[in-house]
Amino acid sequence: MSVSPVAPGSPTDTAMIPVLRFRVDGVTMAAPSAIVSEVARDLAVTRVPHAPACVDGVASLRGAVLPVISAARLLGRAETPATAAGRLIVMDLERPLALKVDAVIGLGEMKASGHGKAPVFVAEDEAIRVVDLDGALLAAFGTTRTGGASSRPLAAGPGPEMADQVEATTQILTFTVAGQTHGLPIAAVVEAINTPQGIASLPHGERADLGVVPYRRGVLPVVDLAALMGLVPPTAAGKLIVVRIGSALAGLRVDGLQVVLRIPDSAIGPAPALLNRGGGEAAIEALARVGSGRVVSLLSPERLFRPEALEQIMADGRQELETVAEDSMQDTETFLIFHLGGETYGLPVADIDEVVTAPETLTRVPNAPGFIEGVMDLRGRVVPVIDQGKRFGADRAATTVRKVIVTAAGALQAGFIVDAVAGIRAIARSDLAPASDLLADDRAIFDRVARNPDGTVILIADARTLLDQAEADVLAALSPGLGSPA
Repeated sequence: MSVSPVAPGSPTDTAMIPVLRFRVDGVTMAAPSAIVSEVARDLAVTRVPHAPACVDGVASLRGAVLPVISAARLLGRAETPATAAGRLIVMDLERPLALKVDAVIGLGEMKASGHGKAPVFVAEDEAIRVVDLDGALLAAFGTTRTGGASSRPLAAGPGPEMADQVEATTQILTFTVAGQTHGLPIAAVVEAINTPQGIASLPHGERADLGVVPYRRGVLPVVDLAALMGLVPPTAAGKLIVVRIGSALAGLRVDGLQVVLRIPDSAIGPAPALLNRGGGEAAIEALARVGSGRVVSLLSPERLFRPEALEQIMADGRQELETVAEDSMQDTETFLIFHLGGETYGLPVADIDEVVTAPETLTRVPNAPGFIEGVMDLRGRVVPVIDQGKRFGADRAATTVRKVIVTAAGALQAGFIVDAVAGIRAIARSDLAPASDLLADDRAIFDRVARNPDGTVILIADARTLLDQAEADVLAALSPGLGSPA
């Protein structure tokens, strides 16, 4: 940290500049008004795992996602308990940030010159100490980044010589309808969310028609999948799966979401005609064998409705739906949203192999690091399972049925235990932003952030970096027992 004592009235202390005065740990400080864009309060701050000690997290403010920096920890002062007087000073620097302070005193002027572009003036006894804010940030964060895969993979994948023998697979989202498990191809799913409140009923609707809800720039027809299949619909709100049908979208209400599976195409076969002779109009497209004698019926969006029923459902708002469908295909990205320790994270759906319920017991690995829960058998392949909550320093939810998100990148594959999977979200690219380099030192796991309408922030993890870092942590933890290199 670069500091320069400046005594009042010295020859260099000649220029009057406007400043914003604030208090940190009982000490009065000031910053030039020119670098302050606004003062905010009561922002929702999302914690960032592996961030430097002075980072509280990130916050969304007027469409921008900013790192929140504790002025006390950055400047080497004692942290004081938060009060109603606490504020965030948003600074327009080379790396925009929000500086958390104990209180803002007000505007004023002071004599100062030669202080650099981003100074903080600290009143100490009879002198003013000048702290170079850029220098303090550089000292706290540095500029180094580590990454890249090591020579030993977590779980070996097929080598180049086996590439031609890798079997084609289909990724499906499974869910429950009237107590039965069904699935839809992920490629047809726009997103899976909580069922909205206040669905507007359509006049003369069929039994399955629930009505329409506002969706993006149009309206979305919502139908009950249980009724479509001739089953008894539940009374609970359940989940809403938004699917693409031709040039339009429709919402399917289901009981609840289960897991994401990647199934070999050889394990998928046509459904017997007998299964489609029930009272419902939705037809089962195929059956998938998912191991241990379990079979999941696969649905096709195009075969959910009779042509005349589909025409009736789409009659109101067809033009808006076509606009929504076009927006969803061109201006959004799809993410799996999950929770850990009260925070919300996202992974691109394309980077996910599967999402499965965490086994009751895992095979322990002797002398493995504490965050390695063990290994699991995933259809004949041994996959290491990592407690991501321990790696992120998150408190585990006590009553949660945990999930394992299996990701793969090249030769690396691992399962990450999380508290819960919230669903699949289509996020507009306009709501995505690069993560500030102030959010991590040598562990840049989060490459983007997503803004929520409620002002909260979703941290988007980079799957390749997540796997690389997990592998590096495993090797680092095991290195004392590996002996010296030859």
